[in-house]
Amino acid sequence: MEKVFFGIDIGGKSHNVHFIDEKKRPLCKDLVIDDDIVGYHQVIEAIRRLKEKHPGASFHGGAEATGIYWRNLFFFFQNELPDVPLSLINPLQTKKFKDLELDRVKTDATDARSIARYTATFEPEAAPSVPEYLADLHSFFRRLADHIEPGGTLYFITARRSLFRLFAQIGNAMRQGLWLKAHSRREIEAILSDSGFEEIRIGSHLFKSLVSGGILLEAVARRRTDPVTQAVP
Repeated sequence: MEKVFFGIDIGGKSHNVHFIDEKKRPLCKDLVIDDDIVGYHQVIEAIRRLKEKHPGASFHGGAEATGIYWRNLFFFFQNELPDVPLSLINPLQTKKFKDLELDRVKTDATDARSIARYTATFEPEAAPSVPEYLADLHSFFRRLADHIEPGGTLYFITARRSLFRLFAQIGNAMRQGLWLKAHSRREIEAILSDSGFEEIRIGSHLFKSLVSGGILLEAVARRRTDPVTQAVP
């Protein structure tokens, strides 16, 4: 089966996209797209045209996980192109690969080309879905409840809406490229109760003080048991 690879150089306001075949030959003119829905659809259209020119070909994209700028594009790809895997690549890996290819030129276009060539060479695993709790914690807990036996215990830690929550959010964004959405204790209790949990215990976690009450929340809850059909020993 013919394979098409593409690399996306992620920027703060715009992205460069480079398409190649399995022999690493360019397939079309590079794209420079804005970081908005119009720009994302330009990538969709480019992939659609290449699918028409290369029927039956598989597609595989790669992008560097830099900061938080990749998130919107990544969400869009997962929703609009679920059949096209997109790998998130450590920038250090693409830098070493570029050095091995003796490519000393540093531009957005050459970075996109290197990412595409890296993806074609190693075919890295597709990145898993961005954790659902980042987008909709309520829906996430409702779906999670279906996988927990009645009477089973759920434990998790999340960002607390507090005076110092920004430190937790910035720290997590620097480490993982993910911006934690903060919640208050009351919000977490309401979400868990509405999602089928009871005996909810929520405490402060990390840097607890008289001023802040902690920048994380530590929660424990029990999956509600149907009093008619279920019995907890």
